[in-house]
Amino acid sequence: MLATLLVAFVVLVGFGSFGLVRTVIGSGGTSFNPFNPPQVDNTPLPGVTPTQLPIVPEYKSWNGVDRVTILAMGLDARDIGPESTSTAARTDTMIVLSLDPVTKVASMLSIPRDLYVDIPGYGFDKINKAYFDGEVDRLPAGGAGLAIQTVQNLLGIPIDYYAVLDFNSFTAFVDTIGGIEVYVPFDNMVIDPVGPHNTTTLNFGWNHLDGALALGYARARHTANGDFDRAARTQQVILAIRDKVLNLNLLTSLLLKAPQLWSQASSSIKTNLTIDQIIQLALIAKDIKRQNIRQGVIDNDQLLAIETINNEDTLIPDMEKVRELRAKVFTSNGVLGYATPPTDLTSLAFLENARIEIVNGTNTSGLAGATKTFLISHGFSDANITTRSATADEISAFPANTLITDFSGMPYTIRYLSSLMNLSAADLVTDIKLDAKVDIQIFLKYDWTIPQ
Repeated sequence: MLATLLVAFVVLVGFGSFGLVRTVIGSGGTSFNPFNPPQVDNTPLPGVTPTQLPIVPEYKSWNGVDRVTILAMGLDARDIGPESTSTAARTDTMIVLSLDPVTKVASMLSIPRDLYVDIPGYGFDKINKAYFDGEVDRLPAGGAGLAIQTVQNLLGIPIDYYAVLDFNSFTAFVDTIGGIEVYVPFDNMVIDPVGPHNTTTLNFGWNHLDGALALGYARARHTANGDFDRAARTQQVILAIRDKVLNLNLLTSLLLKAPQLWSQASSSIKTNLTIDQIIQLALIAKDIKRQNIRQGVIDNDQLLAIETINNEDTLIPDMEKVRELRAKVFTSNGVLGYATPPTDLTSLAFLENARIEIVNGTNTSGLAGATKTFLISHGFSDANITTRSATADEISAFPANTLITDFSGMPYTIRYLSSLMNLSAADLVTDIKLDAKVDIQIFLKYDWTIPQ
């Protein structure tokens, strides 16, 4: 059964991941556990140069006050089932979960598996490939590290912890609490819980769901908006579990059983949270009010297009709208950052961690380097800024004035740079390019002089 303490935390703040891993049973009755694939050697494959990513620690300290952000992942077990030779799986579900102990605000944002993003070291692909690539190539940070870096780059927020949960354990937990009540918004909804020959039809209105039905409802895709509806239902089920646990005052009994349940479930959960941290988070989470749980799903409103790439439907994100949604979900007032956000534009810009290219479009030698020094003096990171001289074609193509172009949706960095450089709105351009090597380009012309 799922480590109930982790579920208690997941449940109370409205967290969870139900596109989760399950053991696949082969035709001969053989079971395959996705957490124990046949190949366990962590030595990088011959010819593979591991992407330089920070190692995800087995243990990370937490002071009990700072905001905690977790990437909850579920794997597509079909990738490593009995008919597959793969040693790793793609993520079927990704939810970014966050809790602020000071303000008692929690957040969850669902990321669709077909979102087309830049996976560090691998180029653009569906986001569900990040975990897979990290595991297959045995990167130092593993699949979790590559997935975390990918999501951090997408959203522009730090992620502290990760968790991959077993959805068989989810069904057992829902059964343990006596099932949940879920409001189905339309009639004759057909779902397929895990297991053969058990297709079920749900009716409009309130339905009582046991563990298998709750999982089937959360994972159902065959409604008007496909995976977007699925993500919304997953969050609906999470909150229904939370309500059941709180209404029946079950938390105390779950906490008392924590060590035993953790021991039983540790083989089917991958996380760098310790049981002590989970207990601490659960005790904080129980005091979070429902109205302080903020939800979001990256869906059609945050897309530029749906394109066919490699014969698969792929979601092309509108990065500016993705960042706007991120700001609404992870803050109490729609401002980028934390639930108690910085009030100055400087801090908001630095949280975006933009990669900046400065291009010298003049004959003034050293102007790009001097501009870089100017930005560093105002808090920008040296490591995030590159400089170069413009080509003749670029010089002729660009307008007469200095221009700042946003390729990745970095609204606060753009505003801060505009303020520092005394540029007008006409000198700021948003041109989202998925293949851009930098987030922001500053193209310098003769109107630019470094303030003294």
